[in-house]
Amino acid sequence: MRYSVIIPVKNEGYDILKCLNSLLESNYSKYNAEILLIDDSNSENKKILKSYLENKNIKKLQYFENLELGLSGSCNFAANKSKGEYLVFINADNILPLNFFSNLDFDLRDNQYDTISIQNLVKNTDDIYGAYLDTLNRKKFLENTYFNRLSAKKFISYTEGFTVSKKKFISSGGFLHQKNNSIIAGEDLILGFNLIESGAKGKISYATALEHLVPSNFKDFFYHRFIRGFGVPQISFFYFRKKKFFLFIKTLLRVTFKFLKLLLLIPLFLETIEFSKYNKKKNIFFKFLILNFLDNLILMYGEFRGLLKILFTVDSKKIDLESEYIKSNSFKMIYATSAQEIKYSVIKDACLNKFDGSLKILAAEKNFVNYSNISFYNLKKLIYRILFKFGHVYDYQNFSSRLINQIKLNNIDYVLINKCNFIGYKTLEIIKKINPMVKIIFWGEDNMFIKQNSSKNFIKSLDYFDAYYSVDRGDIENKKITQKVKNSFLINPTISKNLILKKISNSSLDLSEINFIGSYDKKRIEYLSHLGNSGLKIKIYGNGWNLCKKKNYKNLSFHDPVYGFDYHKLICNSLISINFLRDFTKDIINLKSIEIPAYGGLLLSEYTEYQAKLFEDNEKAFYFSSKEELLKKINYILGNKDKLDLIRSNALKVLNNGRFATEDVLEDIFLKL
Repeated sequence: MRYSVIIPVKNEGYDILKCLNSLLESNYSKYNAEILLIDDSNSENKKILKSYLENKNIKKLQYFENLELGLSGSCNFAANKSKGEYLVFINADNILPLNFFSNLDFDLRDNQYDTISIQNLVKNTDDIYGAYLDTLNRKKFLENTYFNRLSAKKFISYTEGFTVSKKKFISSGGFLHQKNNSIIAGEDLILGFNLIESGAKGKISYATALEHLVPSNFKDFFYHRFIRGFGVPQISFFYFRKKKFFLFIKTLLRVTFKFLKLLLLIPLFLETIEFSKYNKKKNIFFKFLILNFLDNLILMYGEFRGLLKILFTVDSKKIDLESEYIKSNSFKMIYATSAQEIKYSVIKDACLNKFDGSLKILAAEKNFVNYSNISFYNLKKLIYRILFKFGHVYDYQNFSSRLINQIKLNNIDYVLINKCNFIGYKTLEIIKKINPMVKIIFWGEDNMFIKQNSSKNFIKSLDYFDAYYSVDRGDIENKKITQKVKNSFLINPTISKNLILKKISNSSLDLSEINFIGSYDKKRIEYLSHLGNSGLKIKIYGNGWNLCKKKNYKNLSFHDPVYGFDYHKLICNSLISINFLRDFTKDIINLKSIEIPAYGGLLLSEYTEYQAKLFEDNEKAFYFSSKEELLKKINYILGNKDKLDLIRSNALKVLNNGRFATEDVLEDIFLKL
């Protein structure tokens, strides 16, 4: 079966008969399609539909009645019952053209798209209500801002006639369904977000279209626009998980601003002039002006009523236990990171190696923010940074809703959070309520208790971590973690097992470069300039060095940052790689302390007792405690190149004989849990 056409029906009168007639005329069965009707109509409307079905003897029809699941639940039910490769969601007031399925076949000819968004055309444009809505639709479709937004949303936009791969629909969880049917608008947008999350590939069709019958009287027009406004706070509450107080303030400000703007009349007047250009009928401007005024009032009223519905009838504590998706069970572990998905991470690679196709990566993406204006996105990001300085978390990336959705969708065993500061502790609490068996692992090599990283939210989050990995920073710093998290892995920094060399591949006698790889700070430039003034040539790779006047420093050359293979190669082919520790992070060892010897380099690091026990001074590495000692050590190394290969090899033995591989430490955590 190629297509399953799903039509939820509730008191549609004779509109559903027109819709079914258009389906029959499109010769749907020829294109290997079936029809699924989910009828929740009253007895009078049900009688009309059943009589029609008996007379027409429609082929490949599945008919269900009295399910009372609401729109979302009905569509999910039908999707599970369907036999088609693709699901086509049709409203009862839609009219399909004769070439609907042939055009759909054309759009899906290579099976390269998961979703097809269908053009929606207004059929009844002769009356003023239809003409008004048709003109709004034309304006939206013909403006560049619409396509910019679609591009940001991976060209996934739920329209009437929306077509989606059944496999992708199920894996994304389908429509969000509230068991008490309290979601009555906005479920289509939520589906779109979940399809983006699932990695679906979308297309806007220029070939396939359908017509729909829009309201032709004020009563129906009022309800049509009211529901649109009603859905705004519903999406914010049920999907984006905004708190009631925040939602109240946000809605109050939105409605107040729109109302004041409406009272000015001039913005309304200009707006009407703008979209009236997309309708060529004469003497229509003032009718549109009145309808636009009423439309704005109705949308505001719907939004306010939607808010009141949530404030007084919905229990915030129960929404996560009463809402559900179609169970996908595609993933067993979630890896959450504030970095972009394309950025390399050794712990991410370790998780991928362990779980392969059953790992879900939640990364920082703009696609999951419900607006397309980039300046507004940057404003949200700025607000996050300001609030974070005061110890508060603002989830501008909508991580909470995305994370909780995945917990509902899958039987997740592990959630690994890689320093994701904007995941609220309340989100972790909800995760534990939905799935008490899930284990939450925090992975972060940075010191999360210094001012730059810490927040009230993070301190409260410690109560929900089942395991915590970080770098050993001594008893005082470590106790901040061990007193809260039972399974604490406070050890050495780790790197990928594949990156630790078995033996050195070159001779120190052939090497000459002395370098530092890292970002600028005052202490570092002070030490490095001392070397330069002493006649040593030092190469510096990293960010932020434009903060110093580069021309003023003798024998120092500044270069762009290096990453990946270039980073490994640079260390391996350098005579000396200098390592500084940051004082404010209270580090006693850092990642470069491991990376430099692991890649075959010679470690010359700022001294700590911890490092010296791991790599003995003058036997496996060299250390300095002042800029004078740094110069002295470099001069010693330059005069004793013949001894360096043994020192590099000794350091490599330490790493190969110990547990410094990220994969091994991750496995230790899983065994402990």
